[in-house]
Amino acid sequence: AGDAARTAGLAQGLCARLGDEHGEAEALHAAAEAHAAHGALQDCLRATEEALDLYIGLKDKRMEARELLFMAAWNLESRRPEAAVADAEDAMEIFRDLQSPHEAEACDILARALLVAGARDRARL
Repeated sequence: AGDAARTAGLAQGLCARLGDEHGEAEALHAAAEAHAAHGALQDCLRATEEALDLYIGLKDKRMEARELLFMAAWNLESRRPEAAVADAEDAMEIFRDLQSPHEAEACDILARALLVAGARDRARL
């Protein structure tokens, strides 16, 4: 995935050595975006899952929901609609609890994932 992913990997390593879990998660997300830009969706999803785990450990619900939203979109792009549905549902629930306007974005991805998954009846949110 090129220089951007390598640079993000270096940043992640540095943050990990410094004990900066938030910075490490941000670097992992940057690596995921770089992988996605180059079509390496498996690497992208792996980095996103690692970032998600860090945000869960940090109890940062806003960033947890953000990673879930990205995972939902990338799972949908990877032709894994069932995984996209689960991620979008989780993101939507957290955003709802936070009263975030991003709930609508999660709802949109959820509806698209449900349609792709063949669950048209559930897509009527």
